[in-house]
Amino acid sequence: MRPPRKSPNALGISPKTAQVHGENLKQKLDLRSTAAMVGYAIKHKFIRID
Repeated sequence: MRPPRKSPNALGISPKTAQVHGENLKQKLDLRSTAAMVGYAIKHKFIRID
């Protein structure tokens, strides 16, 4: 997974930290891709698409 660049800076964390957190979430939720993680977040209403 390529490290995200803008979001971590907005949160005050490094891109590497964001990458590691994303990888840990995917592993814990048994998701195979970032797209699957986004789909999970939408389905469970963690994020909303207007």
